[in-house]
Amino acid sequence: MNVVVGRRRLRYAVALGDVACASLALLCSTVVESRWGVDQPRGGWMDGGPFVVGGGILVVWLASLALADSRDVNLLLAGADYYTRAIRATFGAFGVAAVGALAAGMDSARLMISLGFPLGVVLLVAGRWTVRNTLLRRIRKDPESWIRQRVLTLTSGTGTAPAVRFSSGQFPVFADLGSLVATDPEQVLSEASAVGATLVLVSRECTFTPRQVQLLGWRLDSVGIGLCVEPSSSFIRPGQTLLLPHPSATVLLVRTVHLSTKDRFLKRTADLVLATLLLPLLMPVALLAAAAVVLEDGFPARFAQRRVGRNGRSFTIHKLRTMYRDSDRDQPAPRSPKRQADPRCTRVGLVLRRWSIDEIPQLWCVFTGSMSLVGPRPRLEAELADSPEEYRRLEARPGISGLWQTSGRADLTFEDADLLDVEYVDNWSLIGDLVILARTVRTVLGRRGAY
Repeated sequence: MNVVVGRRRLRYAVALGDVACASLALLCSTVVESRWGVDQPRGGWMDGGPFVVGGGILVVWLASLALADSRDVNLLLAGADYYTRAIRATFGAFGVAAVGALAAGMDSARLMISLGFPLGVVLLVAGRWTVRNTLLRRIRKDPESWIRQRVLTLTSGTGTAPAVRFSSGQFPVFADLGSLVATDPEQVLSEASAVGATLVLVSRECTFTPRQVQLLGWRLDSVGIGLCVEPSSSFIRPGQTLLLPHPSATVLLVRTVHLSTKDRFLKRTADLVLATLLLPLLMPVALLAAAAVVLEDGFPARFAQRRVGRNGRSFTIHKLRTMYRDSDRDQPAPRSPKRQADPRCTRVGLVLRRWSIDEIPQLWCVFTGSMSLVGPRPRLEAELADSPEEYRRLEARPGISGLWQTSGRADLTFEDADLLDVEYVDNWSLIGDLVILARTVRTVLGRRGAY
């Protein structure tokens, strides 16, 4: 008999994971503090030393996570906000701890806080990622193991399919109850109750007025049924809208997302730190691969090519050579599909491409600022399309990896890859970059779309 994973049980699982990760981070920092930290004079409540301070930080940290409502199951299913709320709560807790330690003159807490904060963020995100992916894998394997939202979609009856289709298999946490041609809120309430719906979706094709949607929300809430509304404009994305109150209505201000100075600093800092950590680990692999290239087809082992970077400025991209010498003269037509069995590739080159080893030298482009670890795909000038989407994707530094890398790689068409690049630019976040990097590891190991 299958055990159904309820929402309360899932909140408990996330809470236990938070407690375990926070305790481990503070235990490590406390041990370091007690062994190598500043000696604290005895007396009063500080007789317990670093362990008392660590216990106090733990209480404040867990309380901050609870007050931020960071364990909401809907956030867990949605993704990014599930992590960002936890990080903000952690930042607030350690900020309070730092101010308290400064006010109390506890010099011994400095090392604990400076070590516990970054370690705590890493462990907390890793723990929550484990819980979320374990849940999603279980749901995809056995949808009946989850108490799913049963969704009834309201349409206009014109025959146009809603943009959001919960029957597509991409939303395993939802059970699609089909569509209903909506005429009035009372009819919707009656039908939703009859089919056992727990959520009603007002699609953009539905002809309900704002007043009718408001009345529908009240009536559904009275019987415990949720309501969600699909925006009438499909280009609207999370983080792009701001509610503007108006005497007669509430309107959405749609903003084009641009990285602020702070965001650019964070992204650049993350690029430099991660590239510095990765380069010593991957350099021996790159040297061995370069030697294999030379042994099979002679020098040079490096391949350099001009690509179009941020704001249309060209730069030189560096890779390990995977094709026979001078084979770049036999270029296929621009924006043509990539060939799976490319006769221009050497045997070593095929292996390098399969494991993405040929892209290791691009870390140098990250150091110089021409590229980022995560971003749109770096294109040749001949591959650029004269479209608004193309100009939008060029607002970001091209990346070694990106949504295109984790969503199919060479299996994607140019048009699909461009749309993924635009989606990345419109919804950038530091957490999103870290998630893409984690997925990149899985994609490379799976070798899907690598040729």
